[in-house]
Amino acid sequence: MHSRYDYFKDSQVLDVDGQLFPDPLFNYNIGAISKLPTEYKITVRDLTRFWTFMWEQYGMNEKDDQFLNINGIKYIMDLKPGDTVYKVVPEDLDGFFKNKQIGKEE
Repeated sequence: MHSRYDYFKDSQVLDVDGQLFPDPLFNYNIGAISKLPTEYKITVRDLTRFWTFMWEQYGMNEKDDQFLNINGIKYIMDLKPGDTVYKVVPEDLDGFFKNKQIGKEE
């Protein structure tokens, strides 16, 4: 099984521990959404157990970064209970992961 980390490369930016941050090789900001997203109000439970939220909504939790990026959210800590996010259908979320890799062969 592949995860998002399989498509990262080393950055030139160091974190607080002196380790290199990963840079994604694909651009989340391109692509089409096939169905109109639905609004969803984030709860305290969603924020404290975000991977559970992703599993319940999409049946996968490894695409949390794509979900946040599609919603224009840089960090999960930027969300507060009651904030509205937009849920895309699983196929659209999956499409951002699979189809938008730079250098991906068709």
